[in-house]
Amino acid sequence: MQSAWISVGLRPLVECTVLELSDSRAKVALPQPVVASLPRVCVLYLKPDRSAGWTCEVRDKGHDFIELTFVSAV
Repeated sequence: MQSAWISVGLRPLVECTVLELSDSRAKVALPQPVVASLPRVCVLYLKPDRSAGWTCEVRDKGHDFIELTFVSAV
């Protein structure tokens, strides 16, 4: 498993754990309060310096995970 970071607007980055990763989607584990408050669009970064990432749409939410579809690279 690897770490990643979620960004929403001007909020600080939130660390998460990548459970699954493909060319077009990802499934990441997050604390439940973060999952509940995420909007439909966010940015997933694979590095905390924001050098590699994707704008994503949230496709599904579980209790402590989200499934994302990549829209575009950032």
